[in-house]
Amino acid sequence: MSDYSDSSGDPFSLLYRGVWSVLENHEGLIGLVAIPNRIKFTGNRPLPDKEDFTNTDLPELSVEPSTGESIVQTSVSNLLLRFDIVIKTDSHRLDNVGANGLGSAVYPVAWEVYRAMIGTAQTALKAIVWQGQEPFSLMRFVGMGFSRGDENKAKVVVGWQARMRYEIRVAFSTLASGPVPVGG
Repeated sequence: MSDYSDSSGDPFSLLYRGVWSVLENHEGLIGLVAIPNRIKFTGNRPLPDKEDFTNTDLPELSVEPSTGESIVQTSVSNLLLRFDIVIKTDSHRLDNVGANGLGSAVYPVAWEVYRAMIGTAQTALKAIVWQGQEPFSLMRFVGMGFSRGDENKAKVVVGWQARMRYEIRVAFSTLASGPVPVGG
């Protein structure tokens, strides 16, 4: 993962693509969420959400930017950056595994997301290099919530939704010698 291309010039985009890389390469998650149901906010599409949404498009997995918090110290500038990993399902059951990336309930998908992000992510994201630094560390889940139903494109999805908040510390050396501006 440390050879991951940084075409955007900023560490946030690099980290977002890294989180997706961890999720998409986690063996336990591959068969639970079909590739078209992995909603990424990257690339040239202004709205990556599906236009014709049906329950066959579930479970759906997305990674959404959430909140952040800056902690500036004398020698290091730290940013706690949070992402919400969102799972939407069409099942009232919590424990159905489904088949061929369709029909999986929220618990099996959430478990595999959890396994990926506390396992592989701990080493893969820390190995990402940006401007000669490995700025990503201290990765952890800081919250998880489950709810029923969600309205999407005027169609009600009757299954469960999970929102798993994942926090990553981004540390830069002193601000005086710190990050180079994008394009600079």
